[in-house]
Amino acid sequence: MSIAIVDDEEQFRLNLEACLDNYLDHQSIQADIDCFRDAESFLTAFEPKKYSIIFMDIYMGRMNGVDAAKKIRETDESCILIFCTTSVDHMPDAFACHAFDYMVKPADQQRVDKIMDDAIRTIPQQQKYLSVNSDGRTFSIFYSDLISITSSGHYLSLMQRNERTIVTRLTMPELLEKLENDSRFLIINRGILVNMDHVTSMSGSNCQMDNGISYPIKVRNSTEITQKWHDYCFEEIRRNQTHITERR
Repeated sequence: MSIAIVDDEEQFRLNLEACLDNYLDHQSIQADIDCFRDAESFLTAFEPKKYSIIFMDIYMGRMNGVDAAKKIRETDESCILIFCTTSVDHMPDAFACHAFDYMVKPADQQRVDKIMDDAIRTIPQQQKYLSVNSDGRTFSIFYSDLISITSSGHYLSLMQRNERTIVTRLTMPELLEKLENDSRFLIINRGILVNMDHVTSMSGSNCQMDNGISYPIKVRNSTEITQKWHDYCFEEIRRNQTHITERR
């Protein structure tokens, strides 16, 4: 899961990030937090589905938070938008952008905890997640954050896009059962499962991931595996085009 903080006040960004770190640590949730000092720099880095939760300041420099939110909603209707403000005067405009909640500054741990509790309960309706045990703790990982899973004996290494890897005592068949046959995951070789949303290319006997790692494809089934990836990509493009057309 990725979270964005967009605010032109450095101290507020630091305080909110600290509150979020505390919450995520206590809940054993893996997440990246990206901070931006203005709406323009955020929109430059923004991609649809990249952020699950966005904390957006309303009053900023050249572009305010409401205008930035309207830009976000042009391509991403599922991310959770939480507005941060010193006044509730612009709340009607904010909620017109399908805002999830708002927080009056300064950042307060109790208020952040409540907002995050509500957001996390909502996110699983939009994004599936996997719960695994590692070193006596339970970790929740969104499917979208999983890049690949490799097996070694009775253990699996789950690589995430935040470059963290969680090792859990689980077999590949047990994992596949947990993943409920989600269409984005594909076995490309014995003990290697990849998330096709993070595959950048398949050529010959190699599968290239967007984190720079390359995995070997089972030679005997390379044509079939590559075709499944192409079919998945085509279906995702078709689905996105349908969604854009419906919005128009």
